[in-house]
Amino acid sequence: MTTVRETIRRESANLTLSERKIGDAVLADYPFGALQTIQELAERTGVSAPSITRFVGKLGFAGYQEFQRQLITEVRESRRSPLQLKATEKLGSAGSFLADYARRATERIHEMSASVPQEQFDRVLTLLADPNRAVFLVGGRISDNIAGFLSVHLKQIDRRYIIFRPTRSTGRTCCYRSASKMFWCCSTFAAISATSSISPRSSQSSVDPRLC
Repeated sequence: MTTVRETIRRESANLTLSERKIGDAVLADYPFGALQTIQELAERTGVSAPSITRFVGKLGFAGYQEFQRQLITEVRESRRSPLQLKATEKLGSAGSFLADYARRATERIHEMSASVPQEQFDRVLTLLADPNRAVFLVGGRISDNIAGFLSVHLKQIDRRYIIFRPTRSTGRTCCYRSASKMFWCCSTFAAISATSSISPRSSQSSVDPRLC
C-alpha cells in the first residue's frame, strides 16, 4: 500500500507553491497534521480551503474526507504489533528463504530511494555536516536500533550527538557525546527537552548537571 507521505513526495514536483506549503505542513506532523478540519488546516498553512481540495485531488483522492480516511487507515496499520504483522506476513518456502529475504530487502531499498526527493536528501546531509549543530537521535520500539546504529557512525567521525535510549521506566537514558567526551544522564525525554542546557546550534553544549 502506497502511503499518503510517499504520494506527496512523489507528486511534489507537480504541485504549486501553495500546494507544496500544504504538503510540507502535512509531512511536518505526519499523519496528524492533516487529521483536522479543512478550515483548521487552511488557517495553519495560510492557504484557502479550495487550494487544499485541489491539493488532495492531485494526490488522487476524491475529496478531503477520502484523504483523511486513508490517513486514519495508516494510523491503524502502524499500531499493529510485531506479532500481528508476523501473523499476516507472507513468507517464501524454507528452501528459498535467503533469496526471498534478499529480494524483499532490495524492494524496500528501491522504494526508499524513490520516495525521498534528492533535494530533501541533500538538505538532511547539509544539516548533518554542520559542525555547529548537535544531532538528536531517538527511536521507537523497532527504530531504536537504527538510532543506535547511526550513533556508532557519528562517533566514528567525532560528531556531536545526543541519543535517547529506552529504559525499563517511563524515562529514557540520554547519552551525550561531544569533543570525544561522553556524558550520561537519566530522565524523561520531556524533562531533558524542557530543562537541559543542550543547544543544537551551540559548539559548547553541555548536559545540565541537575539531570545527571
